[in-house]
Amino acid sequence: MKLSRRNFMLTTATGLGAWGLQACRGRGGAEAIKAVEQWKNQLKQTRFALCDGCAARCGLNCEFVDDRLVGIRGAALHPVNQGAICPKGLDLKHQRLDEDRLRVPLRRKGPRGSGEFEEVSWESALTQVTLAIQSSPQATSLLGGQYRGSTDDLFQTFLQALGSPHYLRLRCLQPELPGEHLRRMQGLDSPVAYDLAGAKVVLSFGCNLFEGWQSPLYQARVLAGDTDLIQIDPRYSLTASKARVWAAPHPGTDGILALGLANILLREGLYDAGFAHRWIKGFEADQTDRGPVQKGFKNLVLQGYGPERVEALTGIPARRLYQIAHLFGGGGPSVALAERGPGYGQRDAYSKMAIHSLNALVGSPGRVGGMTLQARPPLTPLGPALRADNDPLSALEAGEIKTLLLYRSNPLYSSAARTRWAAALDKLDLLVSFATQMDETSRQADLILPDLHSLERWQDDVTLHQAGVSLYSLSSPVVEPWGRGRASEEVVLELARRLNLHSLAFPDYPSLLRLRAEGLFQARRGRIPQAREDSEIQQLLMKQGYWQAQYDDFASFWTALQAQGVWLDEQASYRGRAHLMPQGNFDLRPLLQEAKQPWVAPLHRGGLLLVSFKPFALSGGRNANQSRLLESLAGPFGTAWEGPILLNPTTAKARDLRTGDLARLVSSRGELVGPVKLTEAVGPALIFLPFGLGHEFFGKRGSGRGVNPNHLLADFGPNLVGHSYVELSKVEAG
Repeated sequence: MKLSRRNFMLTTATGLGAWGLQACRGRGGAEAIKAVEQWKNQLKQTRFALCDGCAARCGLNCEFVDDRLVGIRGAALHPVNQGAICPKGLDLKHQRLDEDRLRVPLRRKGPRGSGEFEEVSWESALTQVTLAIQSSPQATSLLGGQYRGSTDDLFQTFLQALGSPHYLRLRCLQPELPGEHLRRMQGLDSPVAYDLAGAKVVLSFGCNLFEGWQSPLYQARVLAGDTDLIQIDPRYSLTASKARVWAAPHPGTDGILALGLANILLREGLYDAGFAHRWIKGFEADQTDRGPVQKGFKNLVLQGYGPERVEALTGIPARRLYQIAHLFGGGGPSVALAERGPGYGQRDAYSKMAIHSLNALVGSPGRVGGMTLQARPPLTPLGPALRADNDPLSALEAGEIKTLLLYRSNPLYSSAARTRWAAALDKLDLLVSFATQMDETSRQADLILPDLHSLERWQDDVTLHQAGVSLYSLSSPVVEPWGRGRASEEVVLELARRLNLHSLAFPDYPSLLRLRAEGLFQARRGRIPQAREDSEIQQLLMKQGYWQAQYDDFASFWTALQAQGVWLDEQASYRGRAHLMPQGNFDLRPLLQEAKQPWVAPLHRGGLLLVSFKPFALSGGRNANQSRLLESLAGPFGTAWEGPILLNPTTAKARDLRTGDLARLVSSRGELVGPVKLTEAVGPALIFLPFGLGHEFFGKRGSGRGVNPNHLLADFGPNLVGHSYVELSKVEAG
């Protein structure tokens, strides 16, 4: 036989197979066969869990073999991700076993901020917190970050029972509240959702749909068809790379660009005249016997925002403005997103109202493929709502708070007002952190009461971004706690018992969740999806107005809810326009006031404008110590574990900078040094820095890597997004 490469491989494989069979007949082979048989006989299970890697809160199926967690997949029946999973969900198993994770209660033993702690018992720690709250209950506060569901309601009820008005939140997303532009223009006090699945054209102003806004997996799925995505963003982001049209205006000119598009829509009759006549207030000039008293939106836009002027102010060519306007007004349905992104200037209200006026022009409110009023699941309420104060520094700086509980918030890292935060926290009598990692703010704490990992605890969530669905998710612990941590909700309930707060007389957190779920059962609507085929049939019937009880009693309902993890109601879909405009109209007059002096980023004597952005993998810094996620930065940045200074080649050439060089950035706030990455994804007058690295204290892998742009950015209150003018220079070797 001629020994070709193919014959050689076949002969070798056959020989190895025969050798393997012969080996199996020996003692070692018998043990191998026995091990395989034992694996085949092991118990395989799938347990539902909720991912807390971002605000999407996707459903997960955790796979177990004899109580060993061996894999994590996306839950096919969860409406948000429908079986998909991202790297952050896959990494939860490794994140839980992080060697730097805090697993025992700690008490400060050195000066505040020294990082010197000693282990303490839970009884001693809880006694200290109870005494501090008892001494001044109304001066007790909780500062929370990004979370929702019953955790939010529990914290509100706890502070209400104490008589404290100080429920503080520091976050970039507030999905349970309407934006200021929605309150002022539509009179809304409930959140809205955007029907991206039904839209033909989505016009996004800096909203990073595939990176960090709401649910990237959901958005990727519903926008994967024939939807035309238009991305307005100074950086060529991942979202921009998926868009049909990308336009990069000068930062701070989003509102001017929006009104420039409105000008073309009005001039060329590409707007919904019927909606404008019926619903829009302030569209035409108001008249009295003495003449016009207000210019009116139409006249303002036609006279002041022509394409040539808008091109000069925004840097977007007039021909591109016409292209975008014709796509957006070409019959739709179309929707414009202003929920996140235009936050580079102090005139943010103007920008968002200008963008939102485009929704009025195309009749987006109450329309399939437009805006819908988001219906909440009918959970049993715990008590009166306590609206969070989203300007937490005011109460702290005034000395009104003595005891502060810190939950999922790290203001000494995430806020541009780091110096003010440090001074405000230093006024506290007691700072308690529910942390899982020793971060910058927890290092200042007097007590650290370690929280459990999301896979180790009960959790629930109310989804507020998926249009047309009222959605509630619930998951129980799928693994045992690692260490002596406790769920923060259980700690708050224990404090409530010690303080005799009768409104929170629950034996444990699952009992509270069970009570809340009774509202779902008693509402006699919605369903728990059991299988994909059944779900499709039930969905069709319920959209036609039919409903049939799945369970005879609440005990059966509760068991199924724990197993499947999802309750949803598709009947809570499109609300009428009267619900979306409770004041009776879509009022453009607030925009007319703001548009008198629109904010435009001024030129700054040749300085460069620094802008921060949030990469998908880093979750605003919470994943900065996860090696697998840090490795993913190599894709967009060309290097893993570091967040480079992104420069346009023209900007770099003028300063003799190349990729890999070190550069120094100096602003009025401070300075920092980092590596350079040249890219055409940013404009010549701009510098972009990723937000999520640059921790001073965040475990062995998360500390001292990359830079934190907040050290340079201007302080715009609680917003993470900011800008600052900087000087750029090369750091010479040696």
